[in-house]
Formats: sequence, structure tokens, C-alpha cells
Amino acid sequence: MSDAAAPISPSISLKVRHGFLGLWAQPQEPAAAIILVMASLLVAQLAIVEPSLQQWWRDEVVATFRSEQFQRALIDSQSQDLQMKALSHIILSDVTAPKARCLPFVSLPYMEFWDFIDPLVGLSPHLMSLIARTTQATFGNQQQSAPELYADVSKLQQTVRDVQPADAGRIWAVAETYRLGALLYIRLPGNFEEIKELKLNLHSYLLALPTSGPSFTAVWPLWPLFMLCITSPLQSEQLALKSGIIADLHVASKYSNIIPVLEAINIAWHLNALEPFMHERFWWERMLQGLNFRLSLT
Repeated sequence: MSDAAAPISPSISLKVRHGFLGLWAQPQEPAAAIILVMASLLVAQLAIVEPSLQQWWRDEVVATFRSEQFQRALIDSQSQDLQMKALSHIILSDVTAPKARCLPFVSLPYMEFWDFIDPLVGLSPHLMSLIARTTQATFGNQQQSAPELYADVSKLQQTVRDVQPADAGRIWAVAETYRLGALLYIRLPGNFEEIKELKLNLHSYLLALPTSGPSFTAVWPLWPLFMLCITSPLQSEQLALKSGIIADLHVASKYSNIIPVLEAINIAWHLNALEPFMHERFWWERMLQGLNFRLSLT
């Protein structure tokens, strides 16, 4: 989750777009990789919270992050933190992109701290890799079965490291919401009763997380929230979410990637796209066609 204080002028918006394209217009030296990736991430973080840049983020920034040139720079940067943050822009948003099956599959290379939670993203590289593989299976290019993925995520144990003791519990809880959200994602399409306990557990963890202050603006699990809401077609479920978590999240600045996510959830609920298709094989894709745009869920 990211938050910005105020909108930027059209002239600055144009300069941001041109500057980003200029970074990758020419072949780059490996020694410059970390600077290029850091600069690109700063632009991406601005783009997902600035309304005038959000469509550009969908069309250009994500495509650049998928490119061989950028992926090579990520490896050359030798920074797991940068790799996780950049790949979160692709992998977490891919679940909302119906055309993701037509795009090059992005996976994580094995990282040194594979099961350790990245405090700026909110989950471990291992779990993000499993989410990417689930998307690959969901969108038709299946390399691993749903039962195998479910078993891998079920037994996954993510570990907190290199954080202040006071923050450890919150960071672990955020990572657990991602794990529960991934289990929901793998189980779709599925019977309501089969996923009921998962949803209850995920809802309880989300309710316990702060929705204000530094901890909130640093990282808040939008991706798990989206998974919970999109699998809640009943009016009673939606009312509980609207009067609880969603009401709390509306305290965020309107210049935030939270607001587009909440709007997309409302669109899905309004279209009633969930209930008729939730047991069908291509339910997820039909639901996404109603939203019709990629969401930033990092």
C-alpha cells in the first residue's frame, strides 16, 4: 500500500513519463543497474498513487518491468529488496489482468532469504513465487496442479527477520494474510462452504491490522483484501466488509492505490459477477472482464 499527499501538475506528470522512458531507452551497464532499478521503483510508486499516472502505470511501467532489459537489471542489482518490490508490481497485479496469459510469465529466482518476510512488501519470496505460479495455472499455462500448490502454501512457514521486536508481530500477521489469500486464490472456483473457514481467518487477521499511522502507510495487504472481497458475493458478507475494513480504509488519502481497489470491488459487487459463475472453471476470468483494468495491489 502506498500513499501520496497531493496531485501533481500535468507538466510534471509528462516529465515523469519522459524521464522513465529515458532511463531504459539505451542499453545499460551492469554497474548502473541498482541506480536504474531504484529510480524506476520511485517512479512506479508515484504512478500507482497519482490518478493522472495510473493508466500509464498499467500500460507502460508494468510492461517495462516485464522486459528482459529490466529483469536483467534486477539480477545485476544483487538486491533482494529491490527485486521483491519490483516483482510485486507485476505478480500481485497479474491476478487482476485477464490478458496476463498472453504476457511473458514472470517468476522469482531463488533468493537467499527464500522464506523470510520482506517487510516492505509484506510476504516472503517463496510465497510470491507460489502466487505467480498460481496465476500461471489459473490463466491456462498450467505447470503445477492446484492440489500441489495448495499443499505448498498450506505448509509454508514465513519468518520475520531484521525488524524491531515491536513490529515483528504485525509483519508476521501481514504475511499470514497473504498466505491465506493465496489459499483462497488457489481454491477458486470453489464451493462457498469449502472456503468459508479461510475467509473467516483472513477477515480476522485483516481486522486486527492498523488502518492509520506509520505502520499503515508502510505496508497494508491490499492483495489479500481484494481476494477476500471478491470471494464474498453474499450481501451479508459485503455489508460486514463495508461497515468494517472498507469504512476504515476510506480514511486514506484519495491519492492512494487503495481507492482504485475499493472502487473495483464495488464494481464487481454491483455487477453481481460473482454468484452465477463462482463454481465454473473460468469464473475468475469472467469476473475480471467486468473490471477491465489491472489493479495495483502492492
